This record gives sequence, C-alpha cells and structure tokens, in this order.
Amino acid sequence: MSLAALMGTLCLLGAAPFELRSHAGALDGRVFLREDTVLVGSPEQAGRPGVRLDAQQSAIVLPESLAGFTDISEHCDRDASRALEPPVVPGEGLRVVAWTQLDMDGVAPDELVLLEAGPVPADALLPYAPLRLALYRSSERVGEQLLDVTAFPCELRSADVDGDGQPELVFSWLSAGGSGSTRGATIYELSAR
Repeated sequence: MSLAALMGTLCLLGAAPFELRSHAGALDGRVFLREDTVLVGSPEQAGRPGVRLDAQQSAIVLPESLAGFTDISEHCDRDASRALEPPVVPGEGLRVVAWTQLDMDGVAPDELVLLEAGPVPADALLPYAPLRLALYRSSERVGEQLLDVTAFPCELRSADVDGDGQPELVFSWLSAGGSGSTRGATIYELSAR
C-alpha cells in the first residue's frame, strides 16, 4: 500500500475537522519530538537518513545526538488492547488509544482530541483496528474523522511545527509488513480556525 493511500482521510460527520499537513515514515525508523520539532528517520542506518516534518517537510541527516528529543513511536498499541481514560466518554464501542488537549484555534477553552480505535475486523491478518480522531470542545463532541490508516497507533501529541502560532496534532504510528516495520508521523491541523 502506498504511503499516500496509507495516510488518506475520510470524513464521517460533515466537513472533516482536521486537515492533513504532512507525513513521513522510515523503514526501521523512529519518530522524535522536541518542543516544535518533529524528526522521522533511522538513526541506526548508515548516513542517518531522516525527514523534518514542518511546513516544507525537508529531507535531513538526523543529528548525531538526539538528546532532548523524545521518541514518540516507542510504545504502540500492537495488540489492540490499549484503553486510556480521557476526561470525556469516547464514542460508543470505541476505546481511546491516545489523546491530547491543546488550543488549536486561539479561543478558550482548549480543544480535546481523542484517537479512538474500533474493534479489530475478524478477517485482519494483524490486529490493526480502525482509527478515528474525535474533536471535543467544552466536553462536547463536535466532530470526528475516520483515518484510512493501516497501522498501530503510538502517540498523539501537539507541536507548532509550521511556526504559525497554533499547534498541530502529531500522530505517531507503526506499520508492520513482510519487509520490516515502518514508523512514522502524520501532522494534522484544525480545518477551520
């Protein structure tokens, strides 16, 4: 499956609340976050190839020292069992695998975004669950977006990767296949600000 197909999104309710900004994955790679910098790459490979996810999405050589960065692709829901307890109730029949609270539109209060997983399909070769992002304002669910992603979810964080003063969502994921594991990140921003 192509990376473009892997990262496509489908709206469930009206207009999609989030817009895909950028994404990248690396075979045997990892995703690193420090403040507003997201790096995806393979520090163990020769040449330390990587990508910086920002407004331009630029190819880079990963720094020799990643001190100060957090690996946000280390703990993933590989067995479809993660179920977190956010401050709101998730959609019926769904479990929360990651969540973050942030001010995405510059208007108080902060938005709450849940990454929800549905039941794993009975015919699935690996325990990939259907995933969706759910947007809450003042504890009310105001939008959701099904993600056309065949991957295990890792974390959902926020960072102002494009420098516009408003944070974006940083979704890290793991996709396993016959040629190895790919870890990557997808950046989403609020569709209407």
